[in-house]
Amino acid sequence: MGLKDKGLPFDYVYSSDAGRARETAQFVLEELGQKDTVINESRDLREMFFGKFEGEVENTEFISVFFVARQYLKEHFLYSSTMV
Repeated sequence: MGLKDKGLPFDYVYSSDAGRARETAQFVLEELGQKDTVINESRDLREMFFGKFEGEVENTEFISVFFVARQYLKEHFLYSSTMV
C-alpha cells in the first residue's frame, strides 16, 4: 500500500536544488494530487561524493569520512537557517 492509498498528505516537502531531485518531488506531489504544495529547495540536500571511499565499507578511512559527513549534516543541515 502506497502513500496515495493510505491518504497521507505531505505538509512540507524538502528537496535538493538539483533538477532531477526537484522533478522527482514534483512528480510525487502530482501523483498524490498535491501539485500546489510548495517544494523547499536547499543546496544542503545535495548528494555527497566520497570518491574512492564509496563502496568500501571495510575501509577505516571511509568510516571516518562517513562520521565526519554525518556530523557535518547534523550541524549544518538539521539546524540550518536556510530551511523553512
